[in-house]
Formats: sequence, C-alpha cells, structure tokens
Amino acid sequence: MSSRTNDHTGQYDESQIKATLATYPDVEELYAALGRELGASATGEDPATRGENAFRRILPDIRPIVCGNEHLRRYCSDADYSDATSVAGMIAGTLVAAHFSGLNVVLCACIIARMGLRTLCAEAWRN
Repeated sequence: MSSRTNDHTGQYDESQIKATLATYPDVEELYAALGRELGASATGEDPATRGENAFRRILPDIRPIVCGNEHLRRYCSDADYSDATSVAGMIAGTLVAAHFSGLNVVLCACIIARMGLRTLCAEAWRN
C-alpha cells in the first residue's frame, strides 16, 4: 500500500477513502473487509468478527496516535465533521505519518471515522 498523502494537510488520498466508504457503508462491512484481508480463521470466525477482533487488538496502539493529533482534535471541536471522507483521510494520514503498520490503514481509518473520533477520543479529549 502506498502512503499517498498531501504534504500540506497530512490527508490521505481521498479517492481511495471515498471508494472504501462507498463500498463498505457501515462499520460491520468494514470489519468484514478487514477480516477477509486477514484470510481464513483457524477458529471458524466469520470475517466481520475476525476483522473486529483484529481491530480491537490494535486499538490501544492506534488510539494515542489518533487522539494525540492536535489537528484532528481542533477539526472535531471546531467543525461539524459529518464528512467521513475528510475525517478518514486525516486519520489515515496521521497513521501513515506515525509509521503505523500491521493492518490496512484505509480500512482502519474508515472504521474510526464511522465509530466517531469524539467517541474514540472521549477520555483523551475530556480536558
């Protein structure tokens, strides 16, 4: 996967984000796509469960990267950030800049955008 980001905004290539969000319009479908990327499960888990479990395992690594980004925090506090494409693009750019690896960055960013940054970062952004 290429790390195509805009040097000025840190935002990931929007066409890939738009295509992913259009193909998988809800979190369960995003989890299933992630699970299918991971391949067959020895435990017989369906792809959505496998993807969700993998995402939950890496969430402690992702949360501080995303929630610690002041640009994302300001964007969420200053705007009605209902545009999932922009939010997911900024999240993907943040993850790439932090050299995150292990799972598909675009799928992870889209999952977080669908979950909601304010939900994910509620504790970190409390103050």
